[in-house]
Amino acid sequence: MSKITEISEQKRDKTRVNLYLDGTFYCGLSLETVYRYRIKTGMETTEAEIAEMQLESEKTEAFDKSLTYVSKALKPKKAVKEYLYRKGYTDAVVKYCIDKLAEYGFVDDYAYCAAYVRTYRGSKGKKLIERDLKLKGIDFNLVEKALSEEIDSQEDAVKAIAIKYMRGKEPTKENSAKLYKYILSKGFGYDEAAYAVKVVKGELWNEY
Repeated sequence: MSKITEISEQKRDKTRVNLYLDGTFYCGLSLETVYRYRIKTGMETTEAEIAEMQLESEKTEAFDKSLTYVSKALKPKKAVKEYLYRKGYTDAVVKYCIDKLAEYGFVDDYAYCAAYVRTYRGSKGKKLIERDLKLKGIDFNLVEKALSEEIDSQEDAVKAIAIKYMRGKEPTKENSAKLYKYILSKGFGYDEAAYAVKVVKGELWNEY
């Protein structure tokens, strides 16, 4: 058994409180849940009991909040989970919301991947896009699938980036090296960096 040692009002949402078990923050609860189950400081309970109370009384509210959150822009599952955890919801409530959102098609990590790739394939290389998506918690297989299906060749993107970056610069070996490194920093491969230098020499510097 654990003891409820503190119930404090949340600063950003006056309709919710933070609940502490044995001096440690456990979760957030709505005031309605606190009143409904007569939760108070000094009361002995278990984490499982608190989680069950929150799930039964707040799952609809949590789902509504998560729905509002994803309606503003496409979000990966990890972002939605982090949003709900910041609100103080327990694992059970978060899982309920994610499952329901996925069931209705409101969260779809592959769709998010594909949209992200389409948005950035003209300004970032595969390596950088892959890193960005992995940091967002997307499964490796979904990332690779989106990259293979949404990107055929990035030569046009590399060409546009290279010409924009080098326009007005002197035709020197130093500037060629800077371009090469710049293309690599954008997540493109070595062959694409070499292609960028070749394009600039041919179209801007007329060396070919």
